[in-house]
Amino acid sequence: MKTKGSKGSGLPAAVVELREQLGLNQRDFADKFGVSAMAVSRWESGANDPPGKCVVQMAKMAKSPNAYWSFLGALGLTKKDFRGK
Repeated sequence: MKTKGSKGSGLPAAVVELREQLGLNQRDFADKFGVSAMAVSRWESGANDPPGKCVVQMAKMAKSPNAYWSFLGALGLTKKDFRGK
């Protein structure tokens, strides 16, 4: 699944940053999402995008509001989407 707006959006860098903040290697990070270390490598290189459910999990794991919205932004979501209309 290609996440909306992920090409050039900085999603690969956000994945690397989150993994490093958590102090995990690619294999341990992959285990948190039930995927292979190769999948994480591909996410980090930008060759593939993580599935949407993984992006949401990463957003929940993010330690800062900016990182949180960076992940949700890769899905095409903004703060406005969570406010009453």
